[in-house]
Amino acid sequence: SAPGRRLVALISRLPSASFMLILVSLALLVFGLVMGFSASFVTGKTGTEQLADQLGFALIGLILVGLLLVFTRRLFSQQREIWFWFVTVIWLAALVCMILVFVPGLGVRVNGAARWLNLPLLPSFQPSEFAKVALILFAAASLERIRVDGSRLLGWVLIVTYALLIALTLLQNDLGSAMLMHIALLAVMFFGEMPLLERGSKALFSILPLTVMPLVVLAVSYLMPSFRQNRWAGFLNRLDSLQALQAIPDQPRNGFLALGDGGLTGLGFGLSKQKYFYLSFPDSDFIFAIIGEELGLIGASIVILLFILFAWFGLRIASKAASNLGKMMAGGATSIIVAQALVNIGGVSGVLPLTGKPLPFFSMGGSSLIVTLILVGVILSVAWFDSAQESAIRRRDAFKLVEGGYQSYQPIRQESSRSLRTSRPVGVRH
Repeated sequence: SAPGRRLVALISRLPSASFMLILVSLALLVFGLVMGFSASFVTGKTGTEQLADQLGFALIGLILVGLLLVFTRRLFSQQREIWFWFVTVIWLAALVCMILVFVPGLGVRVNGAARWLNLPLLPSFQPSEFAKVALILFAAASLERIRVDGSRLLGWVLIVTYALLIALTLLQNDLGSAMLMHIALLAVMFFGEMPLLERGSKALFSILPLTVMPLVVLAVSYLMPSFRQNRWAGFLNRLDSLQALQAIPDQPRNGFLALGDGGLTGLGFGLSKQKYFYLSFPDSDFIFAIIGEELGLIGASIVILLFILFAWFGLRIASKAASNLGKMMAGGATSIIVAQALVNIGGVSGVLPLTGKPLPFFSMGGSSLIVTLILVGVILSVAWFDSAQESAIRRRDAFKLVEGGYQSYQPIRQESSRSLRTSRPVGVRH
């Protein structure tokens, strides 16, 4: 339509996608800190203490983003061989941390789930959160390497270690993280132009079979007797009567009441009622319900709009990346942040089953915020160091000036000729 085309044209005239992504990310971060302060000052620590903790985590995340950009400036853009081994070490470290969760004295149980790791000299953290970053980086680097040299051994290493990661995540009783990891892998494969369907063992590297797997897991979770059946019941029940509302679990019911009380403009900042010990996790899992209660439909819509803009600019960066590796990294990082936001908002509003996953940028907690900022750093590294201009500079540097002219051009060994074609549209090969 004409209004839609005008909107697209207006967005296309905005500053660079990386600059807009930084602005949107900062808006989400500040908004999240403010709402986290409002939602948390009636629990445990005072709101000021929680805000100070969250500011500290944000500072750590920003420092790690800076370090990531420093490393990727040379490793990712110029030294792809070293970059591959760098992300391999990160991947192995993530798997080791996932295993250490089950070691007595190191693993910490919170709310009945053993998902936290307490290492010496470090605060407690969730290894599954950091495993998402490691998965995106390692899967992208491995698939790019497989496309270049066709290494079957590396393919099986990726398959086996990914299956190990999913198994460890499910053993931690964390189905939500397992689903998000699978979405991240599918996004990496999609932006890496992997085929929809292959035969035999190659089907493990095609998109369609891997899309069916999570549907099977969801069906099994519905049939197995566990707390997840209560979540499915709360999701499937029709809220057409007071009796139906009372039949669903307390958490989603109180979340619905919070969203309903907010109306169009909300009760006002800091004036939520449900955060006073009606909602068990008002500052983490159900912070979107507090946003809807205090700021109304307008405030909740602003949050959704910010995530839509984040998806737009993140995917724009992915589409303009010069190499398949950059497309996979930026596309995977953007997809997992937006998917997690969709899962949280959908669960709180009753559109999707509850998973207990935090809302990126908003939910209080160090692991989630730091990992979200690192993923933003991954997208920015692609925008700045894998652009068409950077690719042209690398091709220029491959020439050596000698007497009488240039030596014959030798392409960079780690990049296939296909990765240097910036005009190729993002998609999948059928």
